[in-house]
This record gives sequence, C-alpha cells and structure tokens, in this order.
Amino acid sequence: MLLEQINRVLSPAGIGIFSECFHNDLIRFNDLRKQAGLGAIAKVWHSLYLDESMFTDAFTECSFEHFCSTYMLLTRVVYPMFEEPKHNQLIHEIAAKAAEAGDTSFLKIAIVRKTS
Repeated sequence: MLLEQINRVLSPAGIGIFSECFHNDLIRFNDLRKQAGLGAIAKVWHSLYLDESMFTDAFTECSFEHFCSTYMLLTRVVYPMFEEPKHNQLIHEIAAKAAEAGDTSFLKIAIVRKTS
C-alpha cells in the first residue's frame, strides 16, 4: 500500500501530513444533512475516500485534526436549509473566518510519524 511505502522512505525525524476525505466521516456528515432535511452529499469521482485504519495500520504514531468542520457545517448543512446554495456567497466568507469547532467534516488532516 502507498502509505506503507511512504512510511518506508520517511526520514526517522520526518512527519507526514495528509489532507484527505474519510468514508466514515462522510456517512456521519450525511446523517447531519438528513436530520436537516437535506439529501446526501455524494462521493466525488476524483477522490478516494479513506478509512482511518489505513493510517493507523501503516503508522504507529498517527493523529487526525479537523480543520474545516465549522466551514462545512455552515456551508453544506445550515446554508442549504434556507436556499439553494450558490458558490462564492457571503456565507462562505463568514464561514471561512469562523472559529474551528467540532468534528463534523469528512475532510481532515492525518499527521503521521515514521514507524520504527
């Protein structure tokens, strides 16, 4: 697997940082949308949605950071409850500046260190 190869060539002091979509988090996110009366967001064709275990199996030191949960919640759940979403609206600017909170996004960062 690619992650195991990255672990193999990562320097002993190296850190890997991956921004990825995660399958289980997409399911949870779509549950929120369903509660809001919205349809599911489909997996996009150009992304491979991963499972956290792919990282934890390849690296012994691994953590996951949510970095856009507030943005995703406001722009993909709250905003669509009130009108048909459009790109580049004021809500996107506000959401991008809002403080990060929660774990509602299916997009997050995996931070790994080389396995000895």
